[in-house]
Amino acid sequence: MDEIPLPVFLLMEGADELPVPPRVCRPQWLLDNSDLLRLRWDAELDAGTRLLCAPTGGADRVRLRKYGLTDELDALNYQLVDLARQAAGSRAHVAGCLSPLGFPPMAEYDPTRFEVLIDVYAQQAKSLEAAGADIIFLEGASLLADFRAALLAVRENTSLPFIVTAACSDTGRTAAGTDVLAALLVMQGMGADAFGLDGGDGAVAMARQMLRLAPSACLPLIARPDEGPLEDEDGNPLAPVTTPMLLEQLPILAGCGVRMFGGRKGVGTRQIKAMAATLEQLDLSQLPTPPEADPDLLPCACELDACFITPMVEMGEDLECTPDFAEDILAREDSSTALKILLRDEDDLALFLANQYMIRDALCLSAPTPELLARALRGYHGRVFYDGTDDFEPEQLEPLVRKYGLVVL
Repeated sequence: MDEIPLPVFLLMEGADELPVPPRVCRPQWLLDNSDLLRLRWDAELDAGTRLLCAPTGGADRVRLRKYGLTDELDALNYQLVDLARQAAGSRAHVAGCLSPLGFPPMAEYDPTRFEVLIDVYAQQAKSLEAAGADIIFLEGASLLADFRAALLAVRENTSLPFIVTAACSDTGRTAAGTDVLAALLVMQGMGADAFGLDGGDGAVAMARQMLRLAPSACLPLIARPDEGPLEDEDGNPLAPVTTPMLLEQLPILAGCGVRMFGGRKGVGTRQIKAMAATLEQLDLSQLPTPPEADPDLLPCACELDACFITPMVEMGEDLECTPDFAEDILAREDSSTALKILLRDEDDLALFLANQYMIRDALCLSAPTPELLARALRGYHGRVFYDGTDDFEPEQLEPLVRKYGLVVL
């Protein structure tokens, strides 16, 4: 992210408020109505946006297949990025956007389907790079499978920076139930260039979540709050977040390490202009910062939750991948200890991956070869630690640390 000066101002796609009809191919409609898109972009740039989002979300082969447009994938991505580039000129960088594809419930996990998911993202990511995008942006993801597949696709097939936002509510969880702290730990470990939140039920609720993320964040954060809930729990109307309420949260967000700002539903160019003016007056070095994380706590995660451990973590009894594997996970009595699973061969790997959705504790994996461990790390939607019992050499572990976020004790 060094080539992009921070802070920057990141809006919605620029096309979110345009009247795209239902049941049409959104990227094609936006291309056919590029005059409306250009007007929207001009307003965003005048307001202070410095990272313009090309509306390429949905220009992937899965969604284009519904409209018989898979052969137009490269052309659509190229033309939409080119339009954004022309609009941005020298005033802004251009992000090529990916939309979350979704994934079957983890109870139906299939490694082959996960590789297909990676391939779908990879095809569009390569197209976006060829079109001249500066960054690839996965916007508003919910499932860790989507987070991980998109990042792996970008890292394995392009040289572009990758940024991602999680769509969450004021509970700090996505619609799929993943704690955004777990998503941060996984994305950070795998080398994302920035991580952030979309929505969040208003700026105040988002600031609360950022205060929770900040101690663990070692990368720039993104905050794109929405106008907040319009009704309370009893259905009574609420006033949407006002511009002054939004601006009051900016020092808190900046102090948490947020360096990319913007908005979602109900936060438009008027608010972005006010945010830009406010941020120009902030001295980032003088802002109060949240407490730092305990250096003795190491970040792991399962599919839904963050799991912090210490180098002296207590381990439960080693778990083998027997026909009773699922029952053995459920029968664990001491959730205060980490779970260690022994993988002996490909059959064990398949059983482990098929039942990974049941894991709720910090996970240590043991395998006879680095290659088998690597395949387990690729398929596991969390962040794993390694306790050294397999006697792998540092040069064997380093690629797994870098690519999958493996935590080595």
